[in-house]
Parts: sequence; C-alpha cells; structure tokens
Amino acid sequence: MKLTIACLISFFAILFSCKQPVENKQTANDSSQATTASITKQPESKPDSIVTKVKDESFHSDDIGWTIEIPSGWTITGKDVPKANKPKGNSKNKPLEINLATNTIGGEAQESKHLLAFQKDQFNSFNCGIVPMMAVTPNEYEQNVKASYQSVYNTFTSQGIRVDTVSGKEIIQGKEFYMFHITMYSPEGQPILWQIMYNRLVNGYDFGVIVNASNEADKETMMNTFKNSKFDKSRNP
Repeated sequence: MKLTIACLISFFAILFSCKQPVENKQTANDSSQATTASITKQPESKPDSIVTKVKDESFHSDDIGWTIEIPSGWTITGKDVPKANKPKGNSKNKPLEINLATNTIGGEAQESKHLLAFQKDQFNSFNCGIVPMMAVTPNEYEQNVKASYQSVYNTFTSQGIRVDTVSGKEIIQGKEFYMFHITMYSPEGQPILWQIMYNRLVNGYDFGVIVNASNEADKETMMNTFKNSKFDKSRNP
C-alpha cells in the first residue's frame, strides 16, 4: 500500500513541524519531546502537482467508477487525468494537468496510481489512490490491510509518539470499508492530529483513502465529503 507509506512520511513531517515550540521545553531526559522536536522541515510540494483553488468541482475515476465532490475553497494539489484528456507535447496553451500515477513508463501506470489529493492547508488534507490486486482472495486482502495498519501503528510508536487507534469496518454508500483511525498526542498529552484510513477492493483494485486533520471542523468536512461520494452501481454491485 504505497499510498499509505507516502502519506505517512508526509504526515510525519507535518506532525513534527507543527510542534516546533516544544523545542524550548525539551530536556535531555525527555525522549518523547526530543522526538517531536527533532524534525522541523516543512513538507515540500510536489513539482508535478496541480495547484487549483476549487469552486463547485468534482472528480471521477473511471478505474473504479467513483465520483467525489471537492469542498469549495479547498485546493487540489494533484489528480489523475484520464488518457483521453492528457495534454500532449509541451504546448504552453495546454491546461496544467498531469498524471500522478506512480511508477510510470511512457505515461503508462505500472503499479499504484494516485487518484486525487486536495487540502485546506498543510495540516488538513485528503488523499486517495488505487493499487491493482486482481488475484487476491477476500481473506488475503483482509490480512494485507491489517498488516498495513499494524505497520503504520508500529512506525508511530517506534518514534516515541503517543497514539490511540481504532480499527474496524464501516459502511459508506452501501460499501463495506476497512477503517483505521489514529489520534496523535503532544508530549503534554493533548490530541493534535488525526489520521483516518479507509480501504476496500473495488473492481480489482485496492482503493485507499487517507484523511489527515488537525481540527474537528476540517475533519468533518473531509469525512462528509468522502461519505457522500458515489460509486457507479453498474460497476460496483
């Protein structure tokens, strides 16, 4: 689940950067504070990303037959462009849209594909992508998802970051998703960031969604946006 790993790395940068003031409180004997204050570099924007302020815009993925309305006033930082709509050549008159599929060769996606990313700010963002998983049983997929969530948990705790987690299944638009909810705390014990992950097999793909939030209002906006997204009934029985 490469999307999970990539977003986790980005989220670590956000987690550490938002706690810069802790440096002044840090002591030699406080390992958790040292961990939190050790990285302050802001996450760099991807040079091949779209940056577009949104007003009444939606995104559709033909791969999984899924449509989502993007919150007005939020910023698109990247999205996949269907082959028929991809700009050709280097004409400056073409729209600034690129294919964010990972591991591409000659424009063809080899493995995972980053479908869409939008954000309110660096602390509140929505990311989703797909990975082909054609020959996998439901049990194998479940074990893969659980192992991925466990790896995420281990990554946080190995850095001395206090987290609480809740895992299970959730029904969204009539579809059952695996869910993993992480709450991260400051060294003082205050909740500071949330990360919520969803996964489901859709049309032979592992469809993954990651919501990063630093406040309840923006978290609710992203959650409602995802929960109100639509799957084509003809392609998602």
